[in-house]
Amino acid sequence: MKKKKGFIVYAVAAIALGLLLLAFSLTRFKSGTIFRLAKNMEQEKMYFLANAALNEITAQVKLSVNDTSSSLGSSIHGLWSAQQNVTPGQIIWNGTFAIGDLPNTSSLKSAHFEETCDITAEAKLEAVSAFNTPRASYLCNLNIQVTASTTKPEAVLTLTETREVKIIDFADPFVDKYALFLKDFCLQLNSDTSKRLTIEGYKEPGKYSFIYLGNRGYPECNAYPQGSKSNPTPFTVFDIDADKDKKLLGASFHNPAGFNSQDPDLKTLTDKKLFWVGSVTNFSDYSPQFAITSHYHQVPEIASFYTQMADAARPAYRPGEDIVSATGLFAMWHVTQGGMPNAESFRTLLVDCIKVWKYHFGFIDYTNIDPQNPDSIILKHPVVASIFPYFEKNAESDPPKAFGGKMPAIFGPNRDIPAFVEGPVNLRFFKLGMVDASAVRFPALLGSDPINLPAIALPYEVDNPGKTFASVKLSSPIDPYSDVLMSHPVEHLPVNAPNFDITETASINVASNGTEQVPGYDVFPYTIPYEAISHFYTSQDTFYSERIIELDGKPVLYLDGLTIVDAPDTALNLYGVEQYTGNGKLVVTRGNLAIGNLQPLNPPDYLKIYLMSGRFYIGGSEPVTIKASLSSMAMHSDNSMHSTTDCGGLLPKNNDVTIEGNLLVDSFFDMHTYKNINIKHTKEVFFPEYPVRASVGESAKAFNITYSEGS
Repeated sequence: MKKKKGFIVYAVAAIALGLLLLAFSLTRFKSGTIFRLAKNMEQEKMYFLANAALNEITAQVKLSVNDTSSSLGSSIHGLWSAQQNVTPGQIIWNGTFAIGDLPNTSSLKSAHFEETCDITAEAKLEAVSAFNTPRASYLCNLNIQVTASTTKPEAVLTLTETREVKIIDFADPFVDKYALFLKDFCLQLNSDTSKRLTIEGYKEPGKYSFIYLGNRGYPECNAYPQGSKSNPTPFTVFDIDADKDKKLLGASFHNPAGFNSQDPDLKTLTDKKLFWVGSVTNFSDYSPQFAITSHYHQVPEIASFYTQMADAARPAYRPGEDIVSATGLFAMWHVTQGGMPNAESFRTLLVDCIKVWKYHFGFIDYTNIDPQNPDSIILKHPVVASIFPYFEKNAESDPPKAFGGKMPAIFGPNRDIPAFVEGPVNLRFFKLGMVDASAVRFPALLGSDPINLPAIALPYEVDNPGKTFASVKLSSPIDPYSDVLMSHPVEHLPVNAPNFDITETASINVASNGTEQVPGYDVFPYTIPYEAISHFYTSQDTFYSERIIELDGKPVLYLDGLTIVDAPDTALNLYGVEQYTGNGKLVVTRGNLAIGNLQPLNPPDYLKIYLMSGRFYIGGSEPVTIKASLSSMAMHSDNSMHSTTDCGGLLPKNNDVTIEGNLLVDSFFDMHTYKNINIKHTKEVFFPEYPVRASVGESAKAFNITYSEGS
């Protein structure tokens, strides 16, 4: 019995000891858990504060990165201004931050911490590489390090984040110099006077805008069997409007008058219709260059007059009888020598005519000879109608030149803004030439009694140059534009502002950047490298939700560097978005873009839009103003020829459109939906002060956190 009692006591003691140990362990475990929980809470608070500082610094960087008055923005501007290369790891900017520099973080600290936690931070903009763009652009890393430290307990938490920063210069010196770049031939630019193109080039002394007008798509015809691919390439004509384009002609070549003719009807008819009249000269000054036996007899007026004279003289000649008069001798020569052109009678008649003939010429614009113009004089007198064969011939061989009109106002609304025009485009006006009406005496036939001869029209000779004296090329030009006596078009002068002080020479059908020449159809806005893209969208809805923001209750397009929209082939609709903010380029890889009024929210803001396979549809019926650079050019396997259904361009809705920037397109589509197009080449495009946008990545490319405690 005693043994059992001893065992029970031992067992109870052992259990009590175990319970005591268990109680002690539970007490220690609870204490450690509470300590660890408190420690974790302290870490969370430090992380919370450090992360708030990190976000606030990132926000400050985004606000200042494009502000040249800030330290960061000034550093980027300085790098860009130097147009220098960078080396990987090169520090472009370094900034330090204390808690006092971060008001939001400071407020959080006051609310959740005692004076036991401090925040310090450093941000660096580090160069990674340069992009392959026309002017210096850079890929950088923004490295931000935020340190939160406490003294009770002694601990340090460090957050390090890296984001990409893309610094892109959106200037494209090659194409930005163009107010208008039009690749395709457009007949209506010259012929349709109800639809006007006006270009206001850049207005700064010593600088001028460029304009390229191509001939791609020129119709195949007898003169150019392969259209624009023919050799030589076809040229487009722009008809001078002598009244409105008088500044282009120059004061010395604009003095409206008429022929001072002996024909009163012709004198009255041409009064003030010719914009310049040459000096009257003696026909005998030119006659030594013509052969009587070959250059006169096919002139209808001369042939008719000679035939009349010969018929009148014939009765005075009777074969076998003595010739007793000059008239009989004239008749004998006519009969026995075969008449024109070899008979002495013909030579004698011409000699008397040449002694008194006077040569007149002057220049006239298409407006005054346009058959559709009720005031046209082309069909009212043979001298004026002498230019008509030119149009008849072209109706068969080169139809675009059989039409005319008024050239577009490519030198400004007042035709006084210099511009350099590239492409195969020539001015056109017309010379009218004639031998004036005269009173001719034939002493050998009629004694001293004169015969009144009508004015002799000198028609344009198309197929057989040299057929008459009118088309014989003279040994020296009559004037700078003419070396023949006949009426003819003047269409060899490049439209490149002949009376403006521009010394460059336009090369046919090419564009030039000063060091190389490029066929116009192969010109496109430069392609920014893929790595330089700031925002890429495969859905219109995502683009709308992220890039269309609301300010003061109105939708605003938010620009931030290079934005690509590669959505399905449907229209992107910005119609109704009338303002944009920021700086950048919107590239739509496929599909059209509907657009209306669009202006920058702030003057430094600027927008470029490039449609790679689509067209601009200008909405509304009211006048529209777009301040942007608009490009719509489609690339094909053979850019020198393509269907108009596949090309880019501008399609208004029969409303006036003003573009303050520049316009680069494939086609004007015969201007069938056009009214008035006004292009104002602005400094923001041509000579931008700072065409740079620095875009900070939306998410971090690297993130690290470290935590350490004091001993």
